[in-house]
Amino acid sequence: MKNSKIVLLFLISTLSQFPLSMIRFIVPIQAKDLGANFFILGLMGMAYGLVYILLAGYFGKISEKFGHKRMIYIGLLLYAIVILLYLIIKNPLFFIFIRGGEAIGMAMVWPSIEAFSQFAHEKRIEHSVMVYTLSWSVAASLAPYIGALFIKDFAIAILLIFSVSIAGSIVSYLLPVKNYAILEERKNYEVNLFFEILIPIFIYGFNSSVVLSFYPAFGLEANLNAYYTGIIMTVSGIFMIIAFLFSGLFFYKMKKHVLILGFLLQLLFFFTAYNFSFIVQIISLSGIYFGEGLIYYNVLFNIVKSFQRNVGSKTGLFETSIGLGSVLGPLIGGLPTIFGLRFPWIVSFAASLAVLIIYIIYIIYNKIN
Repeated sequence: MKNSKIVLLFLISTLSQFPLSMIRFIVPIQAKDLGANFFILGLMGMAYGLVYILLAGYFGKISEKFGHKRMIYIGLLLYAIVILLYLIIKNPLFFIFIRGGEAIGMAMVWPSIEAFSQFAHEKRIEHSVMVYTLSWSVAASLAPYIGALFIKDFAIAILLIFSVSIAGSIVSYLLPVKNYAILEERKNYEVNLFFEILIPIFIYGFNSSVVLSFYPAFGLEANLNAYYTGIIMTVSGIFMIIAFLFSGLFFYKMKKHVLILGFLLQLLFFFTAYNFSFIVQIISLSGIYFGEGLIYYNVLFNIVKSFQRNVGSKTGLFETSIGLGSVLGPLIGGLPTIFGLRFPWIVSFAASLAVLIIYIIYIIYNKIN
C-alpha cells in the first residue's frame, strides 16, 4: 500500500505538470508568431498568476471537505477542455483569458496533490516530498524539449497535451478517498511563516514566471531557435531535478543555508541579461533553476513537516504565494521590455538581490536576539 501511494503520487504529479510546462513553452512562441509583443506575453503570465492567487488558497481550503481526489479529477478535466481553445482562437490577445482559464483548473489540482504528498510515505515525509518534487520536475524538464519538437505542429502539440491531461484525470480516480489532513499537528519543528515560507516561495514564483513567460520567445529574439531554447530549458530543468534529489537526501537538514544558496544562485540572472550566447545562457539558467529547486523543496518541506491538520489550506497558502510572484513577475518584467530584451532578467536579478538582503538581515537579527 505504501509503495502504491508513492507510485500514484509520481504518476499524478507527472501527468499534471507535463501539460502545464509544455503549454508554457509552446504558447508564447505561438502567440509571438501571431503578432504578440513581449508586453502581451507578460499579460498572459500575469493573467495565469492573478487567477491562481485568487483561487489556490480557496480551493486548498474547500478540498478538505470536498475531497482531494475529486478536486484533482475536476481540475485536470477542466484544464484539458480549456486548452482546446488554443486551436480555435487565433488572436493572441484572447490567449490572456485562456491562460486565466488554465489557472482555474491548476488551482484545483496542485494544493490537493501537495496535500497527498505528505502522506504518500507515512514514516519519512522527506521521501514523499522528494518523490513529489522529482516527479513534477522531470515532467517540467522534458516538456520544453518535446514542445520544441512539435513547435511547427501546434495543433498536434495541443492534442497531445489534452490527452495527457485526460490521462491524469483518469489516474486521479485511483487515489485513496481518505482525507489527508486529519492527523494531529507535529511538534518541535517551528518555522517562521513569513521569512521561511512566504518570502522564499514568492521569489520562486516571481522568477520562474518571468522565465516561463518570456524565455521561449526571448530565445528566438536572441537568435536562439526554438530547438536550442528547448534544450536550454530542458537542461536547466534537469538541474532543478538534481536540486530536489540532493535536498531530499541532505539539504533539508540545513534549512537557512540552503535558502541563502538558492537566493545567491538567482543572481545569475545578471549573466542571462548581458550575454546571449548559448553557453552562457545554458550555464546561467541551469544555475538559476538549481537555486529555484533548493528554494521550492525547502519551503514545501517546511510546510509538510510543520503541519498535518488542514494541510490543504496550508498548501493552498503556499500556492497562493507562488501565484503572487507569478502575477508581479510577468507584469513588472514585461512593462520595460519596450527598452530591450534584457529588462525581464534585470528585474529578476534586482528582486532576488533584495530578497537575499532581507533574508540575511533576518538571520543576523535572530542571532543577535
